[in-house]
Amino acid sequence: MVRKIKILYVADTAPPKKDGVVRFMLETARRLNKEKFEISFLLPRLEDSEQAMKTMNLDATFVPVRRFKIATYHPAIPKSKIVRSAIDKTDIVFINSVAPLGSSSLKYAKKISKPVIEFIHSIDWELFAYATAFPDKYAGALKPIVRRLYNKSDLLLVANKGLRTILHASKINNTIKILPLGVDIKKFKQDRIKRVYIRRELRLKDNFVIGYHGRLSKEKNIKMLAKAFEKFRTKVPEAKLLIMGDGKEKKYLKGNPNILTTGFVNNPEDYLQAIDIYVLPSMTETTGLALMEAMACGLACIATNVGAIPSYVRDGGNGILLDKNKIDANLLALAIEKLHRNIKLRNELKQNASKSIDCCYTWENTTKELEKFFESMIK
Repeated sequence: MVRKIKILYVADTAPPKKDGVVRFMLETARRLNKEKFEISFLLPRLEDSEQAMKTMNLDATFVPVRRFKIATYHPAIPKSKIVRSAIDKTDIVFINSVAPLGSSSLKYAKKISKPVIEFIHSIDWELFAYATAFPDKYAGALKPIVRRLYNKSDLLLVANKGLRTILHASKINNTIKILPLGVDIKKFKQDRIKRVYIRRELRLKDNFVIGYHGRLSKEKNIKMLAKAFEKFRTKVPEAKLLIMGDGKEKKYLKGNPNILTTGFVNNPEDYLQAIDIYVLPSMTETTGLALMEAMACGLACIATNVGAIPSYVRDGGNGILLDKNKIDANLLALAIEKLHRNIKLRNELKQNASKSIDCCYTWENTTKELEKFFESMIK
């Protein structure tokens, strides 16, 4: 009997959080070949995390967290004894962040010569900087720290060639391989029947709906989206803005009867059906999983040209791309107005969006490629 390869997923976030890192870990872990791989997790003990992992029957070790928050996250306290015990028992350490727990795990794994693979979910010096009041200032200070951590791993995985180019240009000289991310296309798909029920539930009659789902954090540009929506409403008074998610930027949405907020929902694929135009005006992304999910649901989408997004969104073909360095509330409102007015273009984008995701971006494809990387580390 062939011994299973033991994989330890490490991250500074954990269920029941619904961010992109958690989604990636759960989607790939449950699809990995159980005859070849044995999966465990090393995670921060966030609120309800232990119960969430038990409910999903997933083996997890937890470290404590600090009382304060950075953005919407309590930083992990990577207790040496806990980290070492988890890593000693595994064959490959699979790191999904370079925050306190990820960086501590990387340091110890390298010390005892355990293979380390790291998936880069975001341009971390930008992401961390947006948690501060001066993102432009702190991005430059954080970059050399993150660079040193990236260069320590045995293998870096990124979602697209564009990000690999950015990393190489930033003097990250490690081996970098491409692992395109995916969408659960059995769940995220166009459903006209659900659209009727969800719009009825939300009391949307003939309203034209702009939508977004994901974290309400500074880098997602929620404040700008709210301003652009109000400008668009001067032309289309019956318009509504539907926001799924939670975070500090929620403050810009309060008190407006034309903005509907659901908080985090377990079935975003249902609520996406209610939307006419989806908007992701982020200042930094790596892949933009939320955008891919919206496209899989057959939505006309507007996004900024950040991270991997230009690799799967063709401006005017299956979505609208805006320059992150030029975008403001006026430009975003004009893009929304253009799609509202041009029904033919909107329908073309909807059809092409779902096709472009269905053909190439599924979690099954992602997991098969990930298995190859794991096996190559052992060989």
